[in-house]
Amino acid sequence: MRRDPPKRPRSLNSPLGFVLLSFFLCARSPGQDNAFFENRVRPVLAENCFKCHGGKSSKGGVRLDRREALVHKDKKGPIIVPGKPGQGRLLAAVRHTGEIKMPPKKKLAPAEIKALSDWIASGAPWPASPDTVTPLPAPGEEPAGHWAFQKILDPQAPAGEGNWALNPIDLFVLERLRNAGMKPSLPADKGKLLRRTSFDLLGLPPTPAEIDSFENDDSPDAWEKVVERLLSSARYGERWGRHWLDVARYSDTRGYVFTAERKYPFSYTYRDYVINSFNDDLPFDTFIRHQLAADRLSLGEDKRPLAALGYLTLGRRFLNNKHDIIDDLIDVVTRGMMGLTVQCARCHNHKYDPIPTADYYSLYGIFASTREPKELPAIGAIYPRAHSSDKPQRAMSMEDLPKPVNPRIFKRGKSSDPGEPVPRRFLAVLSPGERKPYTEGSGRLELAESIASAGNPLTARVIVNRVWRHHFSNALVRTPSDFGIRGDKPTHPALLDWLSSRFVEDGWSIKALHRRILLSATYRQGSALRREYFLKDPQDLLLWRVTPMRLEFEALRDSMLQAAGRLDRNMGGASVDIFKRPFSRRRTIYKFIDRQNLPATLRNFDFAIPDSTSPGRYQTTVPQQALYLMNGPFAEEQAKKTLELPRYSGISDPRKKIVSLYRYIYGRKPGQDELKLALKYVEENTPKRWASYVKTLMLANEFVFLD
Repeated sequence: MRRDPPKRPRSLNSPLGFVLLSFFLCARSPGQDNAFFENRVRPVLAENCFKCHGGKSSKGGVRLDRREALVHKDKKGPIIVPGKPGQGRLLAAVRHTGEIKMPPKKKLAPAEIKALSDWIASGAPWPASPDTVTPLPAPGEEPAGHWAFQKILDPQAPAGEGNWALNPIDLFVLERLRNAGMKPSLPADKGKLLRRTSFDLLGLPPTPAEIDSFENDDSPDAWEKVVERLLSSARYGERWGRHWLDVARYSDTRGYVFTAERKYPFSYTYRDYVINSFNDDLPFDTFIRHQLAADRLSLGEDKRPLAALGYLTLGRRFLNNKHDIIDDLIDVVTRGMMGLTVQCARCHNHKYDPIPTADYYSLYGIFASTREPKELPAIGAIYPRAHSSDKPQRAMSMEDLPKPVNPRIFKRGKSSDPGEPVPRRFLAVLSPGERKPYTEGSGRLELAESIASAGNPLTARVIVNRVWRHHFSNALVRTPSDFGIRGDKPTHPALLDWLSSRFVEDGWSIKALHRRILLSATYRQGSALRREYFLKDPQDLLLWRVTPMRLEFEALRDSMLQAAGRLDRNMGGASVDIFKRPFSRRRTIYKFIDRQNLPATLRNFDFAIPDSTSPGRYQTTVPQQALYLMNGPFAEEQAKKTLELPRYSGISDPRKKIVSLYRYIYGRKPGQDELKLALKYVEENTPKRWASYVKTLMLANEFVFLD
């Protein structure tokens, strides 16, 4: 994410600044807490406690279905003390260590006890019930009220004045700015614009030759040529594929599974499929169909799309709890592709959105009617297997059961208490008119068609919003995976619909969407901070500038390898351990991801936790980030290897060497003051001193941030 304080420090190693910023930026959002409660806490309480301690059935005067009852202090003290799991009576009871042991006949599973403990430690958030619940549409009616459930409009761009606007995007933005009494920023200079866009599309900085070519090109279509060159690069799929892998909660391991094999044998084939799909500009609606039902499509001889089913099969295994695995599938499909928190309807009707429990179990039946095949299907190599074994590549596939499951609603989410049967079908709120049950096998293909339909008001809006966010940091809807009642409203609703309409019109082309955004004057703005505008709109929601962005870990590590001339550009194949010495030179997207033991470095740099679909990475600032750059062996090695390159090792003149380092690391010449300070620093002229200087260049804000 892009984030910019009024005055950014010039160095990254201010301990007090890191501590203060991490305190504010690491806080969990209310949405996170609510989701944890609904998915991990409420089901435990509902299945084990509410029957005896809920509503009118409150044995012993103990009620556990309301937060105020849990924190109320009676003669025995409160049942829980928010923020203090060591106090209160609940945990002692469920651990069977206190005088009272609950449930009396069977102790809760360790994972359930831990969920309760974590919930209490986080302050015991309990989502409040809304004053009103959006009603479901009657048969034949359009869903009323909420903007996201309405048909995507095709609005006309506002009339504009002056010559700033380059395409309709700018007219929508300019209207909002003028209404707020604001003006756009001046354009970024060519060097900064090229660096920003190169990182946005490729995750790598431009080379000096690319910078010179653009700066010396005075033709009217100079920028269009740059955009086309970047979009045609194979590095594009590696960059944007990683964005989608965050949504897909990609991992190379299953998580904790007792003594079973933890590693997925062919997880990388899904990752390679995603990279290849972005490079080929596979239409996004086809991309959805592949990931949900490739096995149900007529693929002919090319079986590689079967690898797309890793979207479903590479999730966490929840100690092989079937119901939790299906719950995860429902979440990654509905939240990842449509921005709806259907998972919250597992135990009860959704508290805010018009999603009844019946709809949850309609989807449950679809995924309960599928299984992973005993023998994974062989597929052709998506990329040359330079980094994998000689075994045939296989897809982490899925197939339908011979006989589909007819689902029933689980009362309060309890599989032991099945209720009314429900058909396998799509969500009511997105199905105006009479809904037809899914009858083709499990219903996965029909579900994919319902999601990938141009008539679905959510799918195009959600992916357009995700793409916009990665270019501007702020999304048009700032809750990218929650377009429901409790999610944020769009800052520019007409712009979102205009872009979504064009996206579908362009054949669901992600690259066409990039072009529209990157060729706009809005994207080409500079990042200069104007104090009066910052005070009025500190989060830059009105897009009066492009907010500076800190590089993600992948882009940071890859840039260091490129600066050292060591980046391995081979694509595809088995994942590698990038933290093991000798350090791998492969791009960071090919790293091995262990969801149970995620390396501390990834966590420190806000890597997406692969336990569930990620709406977007947080941006925190903690001391460990600076320590990785200052003292880490990887950074030390790249600094030394940089100096071994002929373009530096063959230079004896310190001044020329400094100029060359600036050119290749920052893409510019050093200023006189910078040159003077650098010459002073390397007066000692030893390899150790020079390596320290190169490392300093790599940990400075200019290397770590984009303007």
